[in-house]
Amino acid sequence: MFLLMKVLLINPLYDPGFPESLPPLGLASLASVAEKNGHEVKILDLNLKFKEGATVESSVSSSLRYDADVIGLTCWGNTTPFVIEFCKKFKSIRPETKLVIGGEYASFKAESILKESAADFVVRGEGEETFVHLLHAIESGEKIDRVFGISYRESDKIVSLPDRPLIDMDNLPFINWGIIDNLKEYKAYKKYGRLPYQASRGCPFRCIFCSVQRTWGGIQRRKSPRKVIDEIKYFINEFGARQLDIRDDTFTLNKNWVIKICKLMLKENIEIDWRVSTRIDLIDRNLLNLMKKAGCKGIFYGVEHISPKIQRFIGSKFYTEDFVEKKVVDTIAAGMDAQISVIFGWPVSTRKTAIKLSQFCQKIRRKGVWQIHIHLLFPLPGTRLVKEYSSAIVPNPYPKLTQPGLKRVPQEYYALLKRHSKYVPDFWMFRSKDIEPNELLRIYADTKLM
Repeated sequence: MFLLMKVLLINPLYDPGFPESLPPLGLASLASVAEKNGHEVKILDLNLKFKEGATVESSVSSSLRYDADVIGLTCWGNTTPFVIEFCKKFKSIRPETKLVIGGEYASFKAESILKESAADFVVRGEGEETFVHLLHAIESGEKIDRVFGISYRESDKIVSLPDRPLIDMDNLPFINWGIIDNLKEYKAYKKYGRLPYQASRGCPFRCIFCSVQRTWGGIQRRKSPRKVIDEIKYFINEFGARQLDIRDDTFTLNKNWVIKICKLMLKENIEIDWRVSTRIDLIDRNLLNLMKKAGCKGIFYGVEHISPKIQRFIGSKFYTEDFVEKKVVDTIAAGMDAQISVIFGWPVSTRKTAIKLSQFCQKIRRKGVWQIHIHLLFPLPGTRLVKEYSSAIVPNPYPKLTQPGLKRVPQEYYALLKRHSKYVPDFWMFRSKDIEPNELLRIYADTKLM
């Protein structure tokens, strides 16, 4: 007989006090699928309760109060040290509770994280169907080796089962934000009625620094326009949503799909503001105007670099400074905000390319770009960049400069990150071709201050 399981999903501390905080989309999707399958699910976001999340001990004490059968923790980047120590501490107190780790970072570091953390399972890649299957196997006694998409400890070895096929996006249930008891504590939701959303997953482009292809697949899987519209209506009617932060990697990849969504929004008088991310070569004036009419307020473009040499290295399509400027101007002319991201610190960077990128940022600001997200390249597991250029990885001498969130975490938490520095991407950078790290970081810092 199938019995309900009590499940607690934890979002570890990563940036307390972030002014535009949003509820965790990945955990909310996971929770909604588990709830639909009969389980009792709660979400504990330690970024809202960062006094509880400031130490492993306080986080474990808070989690114990939920008396869960299974605890799932999302693990990406700088949260990995916390996840490792949390699992060890929790297991020492309540060994019978099953601990499951998921997320992009855990997917690519499953073996080492399982060895160090005392967790029972890692759910790799896309998690919803795998996690629900794992819950059923734990409850029913089904053989674990039938749950594709997981890694687990068996005696003194780590077993990784084959990957699970990717999900049909239309089979995912609407996200039930009501699972989060303290939804109104998220600043962006409380102030603007903003919620995160995902209408598609996957990307066909093979940028050397990106792990999306390995996480979500090399094709874009889209929810049907009808499903997108119905889910947006649900967010508006049930949770008072007024803004959507659409997290698709390349929203405008299929223009006909975007056009259908926009026309349905206009036809059905859906009033909600929304923002998207895409590549700068995947929009045109007609599409921009239609998106604006349907409520789009801004677009984030992943420009990354304007040097032809570095664009070839990345594997992205080549576009000139003039092309980028034109697309930014077109976006603004259509009545939307334009944001771009650029990345310093490529292994093939030179002093000349770093200065050129800095000068481009000054120039594009004068065109009216709303915000420039200026990043330092760090090693991300699962990418071709790490595989092919691991010998170029060196310590980042100023991680708090390149990742301001590290300034806001409690001192004890920062010390935890330092103890597990090999797992913290922001503690590392790539050695560039003919420019020393300190000089590169000076150009990077000067660009951010301009």
